[in-house]
Amino acid sequence: MTEVEKIERAARVVSLIAKAQAVKREEELKHLLPFFEALGEQLANILRSFTPGLVKCSIANISTEAVDPTVSQPHGLGFEVERKELNAYFREDRSFDLLLCEVCFGGSGTDMAAEQEPNRPASKIEVLLRKLVLDTLYAAIPAALGEVMDLQMQPKQEQPFTAKGHGQNPVACVKTSYLVNVHTQTAEIEILFPISQMELIFGASSVAALPASKNMKEVLANCPFEIVAALPEQGIGLLEILNLSVGTVLKLNSTPNDPSILYVEGISIGKGKLNISNHQLGISVL
Repeated sequence: MTEVEKIERAARVVSLIAKAQAVKREEELKHLLPFFEALGEQLANILRSFTPGLVKCSIANISTEAVDPTVSQPHGLGFEVERKELNAYFREDRSFDLLLCEVCFGGSGTDMAAEQEPNRPASKIEVLLRKLVLDTLYAAIPAALGEVMDLQMQPKQEQPFTAKGHGQNPVACVKTSYLVNVHTQTAEIEILFPISQMELIFGASSVAALPASKNMKEVLANCPFEIVAALPEQGIGLLEILNLSVGTVLKLNSTPNDPSILYVEGISIGKGKLNISNHQLGISVL
């Protein structure tokens, strides 16, 4: 195996491990899904108040992330009840501003080409519009929480949240990424909640902390991967595609003895040969 092949194989392994860790993390945080879904519906309702068009807000993924308190600050003072508090960090990009402008005004109002829009600084109206929507979403957090559990949080009247014992250290957070679709516009927004606060609200044993260093066998053991055995690629003309019908036989350049290419999660990992054992189709790794 050449050095290039070794590097490529190592990159494939790293990619698979990252996939396994992401799947495991999402499984650990699945019990928080009702709250995050309720919050996503609150965001959709806010946008629906601006437009009669179809608005869809779906969860792209749930993960964990360390937030640097010297760079990011919580939105607002937060909420509290019975010695429990909850703060939220919002993170969005220019695509979210453009989506809001499309929803409210039918466009950004500039003469720039669509591909140039994301590169310009946000206008004052875009900043104000973003603040209006995020402030409204922030105020809806207690309502979303109240939909999934008997807990009525109130706005804090004291100083903003400071992670106890953290100082300027990163704050471990649960991060939910939402994909927002309105008309032809699509944008992503991320909402993060400190894990220490979520543990007090949902239970200390119910929130996964940032991943500790684990044996990779443990991480990969129960993670499902999709494996595909494919014949070598072959070109086909458009006319042949248009003439395809039930019963059509496509002639391939491959023979039954030619090896198939093995893919795991879309990553080529080697080759194999088809065989039949005990009336069951299998593949022998070459």
